Amino acid sequence: MPEEMKMSEEMQLVVSAIVSEMDKRFAQNDKRLEAMDKRFDQMDQRMDRTEEDMKMYVNMLVDEMGRMESRMDKRFQKVDERFDRMDRRLDSMQHEINACRLACDTVSILMQRVEQHESRIERLEKKSGIGKMLPVGN
Repeated sequence: MPEEMKMSEEMQLVVSAIVSEMDKRFAQNDKRLEAMDKRFDQMDQRMDRTEEDMKMYVNMLVDEMGRMESRMDKRFQKVDERFDRMDRRLDSMQHEINACRLACDTVSILMQRVEQHESRIERLEKKSGIGKMLPVGN
Protein backbone atom coordinates (compact mmCIF):
# COMPACT_ATOMS: atom_id res chain seq x y z
CA MET A 1 0.00 0.00 0.00
CA PRO A 2 2.78 2.41 0.51
CA GLU A 3 3.30 2.41 -3.22
CA GLU A 4 -0.31 3.15 -3.77
CA MET A 5 -0.03 6.03 -1.35
CA LYS A 6 2.98 7.31 -3.14
CA MET A 7 1.14 7.16 -6.38
CA SER A 8 -1.86 8.74 -4.84
CA GLU A 9 0.28 11.51 -3.43
CA GLU A 10 2.01 11.90 -6.76
CA MET A 11 -1.35 11.97 -8.46
CA GLN A 12 -2.53 14.58 -6.04
CA LEU A 13 0.59 16.59 -6.72
CA VAL A 14 0.08 16.26 -10.46
CA VAL A 15 -3.61 17.10 -10.16
CA SER A 16 -2.82 19.99 -7.89
CA ALA A 17 -0.13 21.22 -10.34
CA ILE A 18 -2.59 20.93 -13.21
CA VAL A 19 -5.30 22.73 -11.23
CA SER A 20 -2.80 25.40 -10.24
CA GLU A 21 -1.70 25.81 -13.87
CA MET A 22 -5.33 25.91 -14.98
CA ASP A 23 -6.12 28.55 -12.35
CA LYS A 24 -3.22 30.64 -13.61
CA ARG A 25 -4.42 30.32 -17.17
CA PHE A 26 -8.02 31.10 -16.19
CA ALA A 27 -6.74 34.14 -14.32
CA GLN A 28 -4.79 35.20 -17.42
CA ASN A 29 -7.87 34.63 -19.58
CA ASP A 30 -9.98 36.62 -17.10
CA LYS A 31 -7.49 39.49 -17.30
CA ARG A 32 -7.53 39.34 -21.08
CA LEU A 33 -11.33 39.27 -21.12
CA GLU A 34 -11.44 42.24 -18.73
CA ALA A 35 -9.02 44.12 -21.00
CA MET A 36 -11.24 43.25 -23.98
CA ASP A 37 -14.32 44.47 -22.06
CA LYS A 38 -12.55 47.76 -21.35
CA ARG A 39 -11.65 48.11 -25.02
CA PHE A 40 -15.23 47.32 -26.03
CA ASP A 41 -16.47 49.94 -23.56
CA GLN A 42 -14.05 52.46 -25.05
CA MET A 43 -15.20 51.51 -28.55
CA ASP A 44 -18.85 51.90 -27.47
CA GLN A 45 -18.07 55.37 -26.12
CA ARG A 46 -16.27 56.33 -29.33
CA MET A 47 -19.17 54.97 -31.38
CA ASP A 48 -21.63 56.98 -29.26
CA ARG A 49 -19.56 60.15 -29.79
CA THR A 50 -19.29 59.41 -33.50
CA GLU A 51 -23.05 58.83 -33.70
CA GLU A 52 -23.72 62.12 -31.89
CA ASP A 53 -21.31 63.92 -34.23
CA MET A 54 -23.00 62.37 -37.25
CA LYS A 55 -26.42 63.44 -35.99
CA MET A 56 -25.11 66.97 -35.45
CA TYR A 57 -23.60 67.07 -38.96
CA VAL A 58 -26.78 65.70 -40.53
CA ASN A 59 -28.86 68.29 -38.67
CA MET A 60 -26.48 71.03 -39.81
CA LEU A 61 -26.77 69.80 -43.40
CA VAL A 62 -30.56 69.68 -43.20
CA ASP A 63 -30.63 73.20 -41.76
CA GLU A 64 -28.32 74.50 -44.50
CA MET A 65 -30.41 72.76 -47.15
CA GLY A 66 -33.49 74.49 -45.72
CA ARG A 67 -31.77 77.88 -45.89
CA MET A 68 -30.63 77.20 -49.46
CA GLU A 69 -34.16 76.16 -50.40
CA SER A 70 -35.50 79.42 -48.96
CA ARG A 71 -32.94 81.45 -50.90
CA MET A 72 -33.71 79.55 -54.08
CA ASP A 73 -37.45 80.06 -53.56
CA LYS A 74 -36.90 83.81 -53.18
CA ARG A 75 -34.78 83.90 -56.33
CA PHE A 76 -37.34 81.89 -58.28
CA GLN A 77 -40.05 84.22 -57.02
CA LYS A 78 -38.06 87.22 -58.29
CA VAL A 79 -37.56 85.50 -61.66
CA ASP A 80 -41.30 84.75 -61.82
CA GLU A 81 -42.05 88.40 -61.08
CA ARG A 82 -39.70 89.49 -63.88
CA PHE A 83 -41.36 87.07 -66.29
CA ASP A 84 -44.77 88.41 -65.25
CA ARG A 85 -43.59 91.98 -65.97
CA MET A 86 -42.17 90.84 -69.31
CA ASP A 87 -45.48 89.13 -70.16
CA ARG A 88 -47.41 92.32 -69.34
CA ARG A 89 -44.98 94.36 -71.44
CA LEU A 90 -45.27 91.92 -74.35
CA ASP A 91 -49.08 92.07 -74.09
CA SER A 92 -48.88 95.87 -74.15
CA MET A 93 -46.55 95.77 -77.16
CA GLN A 94 -48.87 93.32 -78.92
CA HIS A 95 -51.75 95.76 -78.42
CA GLU A 96 -49.62 98.54 -79.88
CA ILE A 97 -48.64 96.34 -82.83
CA ASN A 98 -52.29 95.47 -83.43
CA ALA A 99 -53.18 99.17 -83.27
CA CYS A 100 -50.41 99.98 -85.78
CA ARG A 101 -51.62 97.24 -88.12
CA LEU A 102 -55.14 98.57 -87.87
CA ALA A 103 -53.91 102.10 -88.57
CA CYS A 104 -51.88 100.79 -91.53
CA ASP A 105 -54.87 98.91 -92.89
CA THR A 106 -57.02 102.02 -92.43
CA VAL A 107 -54.48 104.17 -94.28
CA SER A 108 -54.33 101.59 -97.11
CA ILE A 109 -58.11 101.56 -97.39
CA LEU A 110 -58.20 105.38 -97.34
CA MET A 111 -55.53 105.53 -100.06
CA GLN A 112 -57.50 103.08 -102.17
CA ARG A 113 -60.62 105.18 -101.65
CA VAL A 114 -58.67 108.35 -102.60
CA GLU A 115 -57.39 106.65 -105.76
CA GLN A 116 -60.90 105.46 -106.58
CA HIS A 117 -62.25 108.97 -106.08
CA GLU A 118 -59.46 110.49 -108.18
CA SER A 119 -60.05 108.09 -111.03
CA ARG A 120 -63.81 108.71 -110.78
CA ILE A 121 -63.21 112.46 -110.80
CA GLU A 122 -60.98 112.10 -113.87
CA ARG A 123 -63.65 110.09 -115.68
CA LEU A 124 -66.31 112.58 -114.77
CA GLU A 125 -64.07 115.45 -115.91
CA LYS A 126 -63.43 113.70 -119.19
CA LYS A 127 -67.12 113.07 -119.75
CA SER A 128 -68.17 116.54 -118.86
CA GLY A 129 -65.20 118.31 -120.37
CA ILE A 130 -64.58 120.31 -117.23
CA GLY A 131 -60.99 119.06 -116.87
CA LYS A 132 -59.84 121.17 -119.85
CA MET A 133 -61.04 124.42 -118.31
CA LEU A 134 -59.53 124.04 -114.84
CA PRO A 135 -55.88 125.00 -114.37
CA VAL A 136 -53.63 122.13 -113.18
CA GLY A 137 -51.12 122.59 -110.29
CA ASN A 138 -50.22 125.53 -108.07
